[in-house]
Amino acid sequence: MGRGELPGVDTGTRLFEDLGLDSTSVIELLMLIETQTGAEFDTESLELEHFATVGTLTDFVSSHG
Repeated sequence: MGRGELPGVDTGTRLFEDLGLDSTSVIELLMLIETQTGAEFDTESLELEHFATVGTLTDFVSSHG
């Protein structure tokens, strides 16, 4: 297992249903990602579909980095 990997979590893992995140958790997660990567996310471009799964969030973050 690599750094930051969680057992049983993959690109298809759903953020809300499987991991129990809520809207506040997602905003906190984005703020942490911004702090750790230096990326900045335009809140106007945020769509619910970006947060469907670990994979869709990864794609969203990658497109802004």
